[in-house]
Amino acid sequence: MAVNHKRNNQKHLLTSAGTPPVCPYVFLNVLPKRKQIRLRYVDYAMTGAYYVTLCSHKKECIFSSVERDVVILTPLGKILEDEWKKTSVARKGVLVEDFVVMPNHLHGILTFTDGKSIHEIPDGIAPLRDFGGSEGRSLSTVIAQVKSIVTKRAKKELDIRKENIWQRGFYEHIIRDEKDMIRIKDYIRSNPITWHFDHENPNT
Repeated sequence: MAVNHKRNNQKHLLTSAGTPPVCPYVFLNVLPKRKQIRLRYVDYAMTGAYYVTLCSHKKECIFSSVERDVVILTPLGKILEDEWKKTSVARKGVLVEDFVVMPNHLHGILTFTDGKSIHEIPDGIAPLRDFGGSEGRSLSTVIAQVKSIVTKRAKKELDIRKENIWQRGFYEHIIRDEKDMIRIKDYIRSNPITWHFDHENPNT
């Protein structure tokens, strides 16, 4: 994963390939308006790739700003970036792929690299658990842990006393195949460019 770092005014656009972002108009409407699509009969601890979005409480722009199509992280955004990248180190079998920290949300791809493939679940067969279980490697548990650690560090290191930093829950999409993966990676990479047109932008 390539990261463009500059001291003092750190500029961040994170991609796995280090390629420049695509045209802002190409992928602006590629993905539908984000909504929760958690499937009742899917084991979210099984091997597979997931596109996830975490939002700030009331969509406040507290993680970064976008200047000339480049993301500039706030101190809180730097903590979020740091903890998101640590996910692969702290949690065996979870790989962090492309992600970007936007002003009021994070888009990212997490891949679970061991266990039965999400694509191998037979129709009509219930998984080992429903979504939201307590398994340490489940998608919901990983997200909850990241949110919790970011909140604790924000209070300790930045003296942020907000009652809530995060919007409850998160959004996700199961990445079905290579074509879907490419489409979502392009969407993530283009997000800073399309920010001024994004429905998540409170100023649009």
